[in-house]
Formats: sequence, structure tokens, C-alpha cells
Amino acid sequence: MHKGQVVTLDLIFALVIGMAVFFALNHEWGIAIQKSYDYTERNSAEIAAHSIALSLISSKGYPEDWNRTTVRVVGIAKNLDVIDGKKFNELMALPNASLGDLLGASEFRIMINMTSRAGATINATGLAPANYSILSTALSFVSFNNNVSKLYVTVWK
Repeated sequence: MHKGQVVTLDLIFALVIGMAVFFALNHEWGIAIQKSYDYTERNSAEIAAHSIALSLISSKGYPEDWNRTTVRVVGIAKNLDVIDGKKFNELMALPNASLGDLLGASEFRIMINMTSRAGATINATGLAPANYSILSTALSFVSFNNNVSKLYVTVWK
């Protein structure tokens, strides 16, 4: 070998190894970013479901005597965990399209379902989950018509 001469096989081998490491790291970085995004989305859905459920069962809403045409903030509680039947019926009558906006989760589709303690559906509103990538459900035990009932709030994308 002469002075200043580069052995091409060694150079090619080093470039191939370097490129392989670069592409492997790039691929792993992409996976890490996607996992972080997925975690953030799932966490956001969890927070939205629990916030909506808590807001519904702890607030009378605004105005306090709201109906489907006057509602600004949705709340269906007479007292904490005691559901007002009239407001619950008004909630069921709200259009699905405006449900997310009124409940502060416009980026999600929402389904609200009330069942008896035994699991029989009392009433439901919103859009049932279909072809979703993110889904979260919050369950609250409430008093409805002097009976223990379950209020499910499901948010999904």
C-alpha cells in the first residue's frame, strides 16, 4: 500500500456499518416518538372521561335551570352524585354534534350511558365507539330516581 492510499474495502465496510447504525437509531427514535404520542393521547382521553363524569355528577350546570336550548355548561346533579331526572332527560336530548363542545372535549367523540345497578340500560346518548384508536371510560356510581345507578362516560377517537 502506498502513502495516502485508502483501502476501498475497509472504507466501504465502515460506511455500510455507519449507515446501518444511523438507520437503526433513526428507526428507534421514530418508534419512541410514536409511543410518546400514543401515551399522551391515551392520557388525554383518560383525563377527559374522568373530568366529564365528575363535572356531570357534581354540578347543576349553567344556567342552573338549563335546558337543551339555554345550556352553557352541562351539569346534571341535584346534589353531589344525585342526578336530576329532568336535566338527565335534557342531556339525552342534546345533539351528538354539540356534546363534545358543551362538555369541554371537542377533540373526542362522547357516549354517556346510565345503567341500573344490575346493568340494564336506563338511557344513553352520544356516539357509540366504532373504529377507534383511543378509548377511555369513566364509571361513577350515582343516585337516580332513588336507586343506585351507574353513569358511564366514554370518550374516543
